Amino acid sequence: MILHTNPGSAAIIQSELAHEKIYNDEGDLVQSVPPVMKPRYKRMFVCYEGVKSGFLAGCRPFFGLDGCHLKSPYKGILLAAVGLDANLHFYPISYAMVEAENNDSWKWFIQHLMEKIGERHPNGQPWCIMSDRQKGLIEVVTHIPDSHHRYCCFHIERNMTKEFGTSELKNMFWAVAETGNVHTFQQIMDQIKEFNKNAYNWLTNIDAKHWSMSCFDTSSKVEHLTNNHVESFNDWIDEVRFKPPIE
Repeated sequence: MILHTNPGSAAIIQSELAHEKIYNDEGDLVQSVPPVMKPRYKRMFVCYEGVKSGFLAGCRPFFGLDGCHLKSPYKGILLAAVGLDANLHFYPISYAMVEAENNDSWKWFIQHLMEKIGERHPNGQPWCIMSDRQKGLIEVVTHIPDSHHRYCCFHIERNMTKEFGTSELKNMFWAVAETGNVHTFQQIMDQIKEFNKNAYNWLTNIDAKHWSMSCFDTSSKVEHLTNNHVESFNDWIDEVRFKPPIE
């Protein structure tokens, strides 16, 4: 129906072979002899042609990636790629329902996403991608040619304050993340080092090109430091996260 109503869209279902479940009259699970293998639903990827065309024509080469739990009896995870429109409102690009959030599922999702939107923006710029550093995602993004990967500063800040505490340290982190000046960046980093050397060492282990505006690439022209636009999308779809896959 997706392909019929929106030609050019992607609606891909992946299945896997699994033992057929057979129940007796009492409702007990029994095993057939010999075991029968049948295809079983595993994943689904959706990207509407109209949405994709609008994104490529009117949005900057920037999008966020995130996953959220599905709450129907079938469970699973919904992965989403969400861009920003001209008003900096979230712009959903594509989504997938997968069995779990891991390296394999992210690789599958990114592969189909790149097939739809291309490995570069139509204007030739590389993609700038924002994430919460999910398991398996960092490695997958490195395979997108020349892409830039930003880490959500809220995620970094929460981990840092959980480890080292203090609101003063939190304020210094946001100051060093938000500055667009390299010299100011170094000055604030020196202050963090003097305030808490362990926190400084922890922070320097994360390359500043992923989280400080002073070290960002200059091609995407997006000042976003967080993945809030994808979090907003996840909240927006909360009601439908209780529905079965097809619905």
